[in-house]
Amino acid sequence: MFERYIEEQCLPKGIDVKCVQSDGAGEYCGKRTKFDAVCRFYKILHRKSAPYCHWENGIAERVIRTMMEKSFAVMAQRALAPEYWAMCLEHVYYINNCLPHSAFKDTESPYFRWHGSTPDLSSYKPFGCDVRVTVPRDHPDWKKYVNEPSWFGIYVGELLDSSAHMVYRPGRRGEKGSIHECGDRLCKFKILTTPTFTYLRRTTRFIASILTSTMPILLPLHLLSRLVSANSASRRSSVVTFAMVPRRLTTVLAITVTMFATMIPTSRR
Repeated sequence: MFERYIEEQCLPKGIDVKCVQSDGAGEYCGKRTKFDAVCRFYKILHRKSAPYCHWENGIAERVIRTMMEKSFAVMAQRALAPEYWAMCLEHVYYINNCLPHSAFKDTESPYFRWHGSTPDLSSYKPFGCDVRVTVPRDHPDWKKYVNEPSWFGIYVGELLDSSAHMVYRPGRRGEKGSIHECGDRLCKFKILTTPTFTYLRRTTRFIASILTSTMPILLPLHLLSRLVSANSASRRSSVVTFAMVPRRLTTVLAITVTMFATMIPTSRR
């Protein structure tokens, strides 16, 4: 990864890396490690911090912790297994680099500073959302009336050098899952919404149904009880007028609850 970063990002821009600092872990130190070989090939000074002194790499450690917390929050929202951790972390890193940063007074993003252009995030979807992938007819696995015409997977990110989506297809019967590159027209995404909206929608619809079903029965009984309790004809007109108030309020309440229930978006989990 470090060698790819130098070849694809630093060399084309004429950036010469002079020194790099690590925490002295085993995967970085040692003459037989690939990281040390890349440093010697490009003549980069490899500086190591003292053992168990994480504060010497405070900026890097703070960024790592922030990204880890964000990735765990994204995975917890979808209740994903730990096997999606690396893919989620890469997705979170890319999205975070496209957002305004406090180092630039929240006016520019690291992506804009590095590439000089605004990122296009129109093809990105919420990580972990369900995807139904249609198998094209020219695909080797497509067999009419034999294999399934589509399969369900989990969205795990985008390809930076392609317009395809990365969809993880879980394995079956103990088989290992695999990542597939799928085109946009072959994918049908099910965007996640907050489950609270679903419960609120169902509750309001239940209240509206009760009001609309019981209103023709309760209102005549209420009006009849008011008329029977009236002692004089002079009070009867005022009682009738007073009895119309709860009827109007109930009707308005039923209409309001029904309209509010239809305005809440439906969850597609």
